[in-house]
Amino acid sequence: MNFVDFEKVKVNSGGDQALLLELIEMGLERINDSLTEMEDQVSKKDWNELSKTIHKLRPLLCYAGIESFNEELMGLEMAARDRTGIDMIPARIGKISGDLHLARCELENLLSELQR
Repeated sequence: MNFVDFEKVKVNSGGDQALLLELIEMGLERINDSLTEMEDQVSKKDWNELSKTIHKLRPLLCYAGIESFNEELMGLEMAARDRTGIDMIPARIGKISGDLHLARCELENLLSELQR
């Protein structure tokens, strides 16, 4: 399964190669930062900060062509913010973290191909 919609990234860049590379690099950076932050916030049960981290991550993923997580991330953001189903949040974050790792690999491969 592919998580990155390369056509979406190309549309978001308006055909500008430099912007295309920047969107991919921003996606990679935000995924890396967010994974670390989310794991830390879950371990500390800091649901408010977790909600904020997810809120910042969602639009950047969309710009980087990764929209398949949006619905789950919106649900996680609301659950953390509203403190509903918090007993399930660690498992849900674990699943989304695994998927984000795979998406990050796709972005890294895409970036490598584009920089050739």
